[in-house]
Amino acid sequence: MRISSLGAVVVAASALGASASANTIIDTYPYWDNNVTNGWSRVAQSFVAPNDNVLDNYKFGFDGSNVTIQVDIHAWDNNTGPTGPSLWSTQVVGNVGDVTLSNINLALTPGAVYALVFDFQGYSGPSIHWMLNNTGNPGGHASWWSGSWQYLNSGWSTKFRAEFSGTGFNIRLSGQCPGQKTLSWSGAGSGQMGIIIGNGPGNFTIPGGPCQGTQLGLTGPGGLQLYNIIGTMGGQGQVTGTVGTAACGKWIQCIKTSNCATSNATGPI
Repeated sequence: MRISSLGAVVVAASALGASASANTIIDTYPYWDNNVTNGWSRVAQSFVAPNDNVLDNYKFGFDGSNVTIQVDIHAWDNNTGPTGPSLWSTQVVGNVGDVTLSNINLALTPGAVYALVFDFQGYSGPSIHWMLNNTGNPGGHASWWSGSWQYLNSGWSTKFRAEFSGTGFNIRLSGQCPGQKTLSWSGAGSGQMGIIIGNGPGNFTIPGGPCQGTQLGLTGPGGLQLYNIIGTMGGQGQVTGTVGTAACGKWIQCIKTSNCATSNATGPI
């Protein structure tokens, strides 16, 4: 195993291919009953990750004007709220109409619950479109923040369209740190993949090279290392090695060298 910079995986990867079309869509747009959030500084929308588990794009209805919105995706419990750190984040400016988050490229665990959390940065006027029903989004709910999350398990939904693709590139860690640790993967397809280690979960966009614009779910810049490039064993396999104390607490993600497809980020090691 060798340690090198993130640049090595950028150089090793070939040019990005065309974006895959959506295989699964969660769409509540047809069921909106004209309700608009007003007087709340944050809104969360949960959903159950489908088998086509890579969230590519997310569109939602908005009613404010020139509002800066911080968007984060969290693992979520419909009874308590977020259960971990942000897995992906961005800022967008919301105006009246539809707001689209594109090229999210976040691999999720099928069957697990996640939520997009929208923070309006102090604004509390008219904002997210919502509905007194949850048609089209089984297992998910809309919630609102007022010092704590309100209406968890509400049975209501916001107006949104989430598009997922079926690359299904998932990784999993098992074992002890320090000690023997196993990295397992599935849905990787054929070819090679780079194993990237970061200090924790985060949001790092590769700044240049053939994989420019690819978003990783690890902290950066400066804290990412390409640990190794290995074969995918036809798409499913595992490797086991001895992990030292210095690696404990770090997070890991894999990226395909052929098309820059990324796995979920997982940790701690």
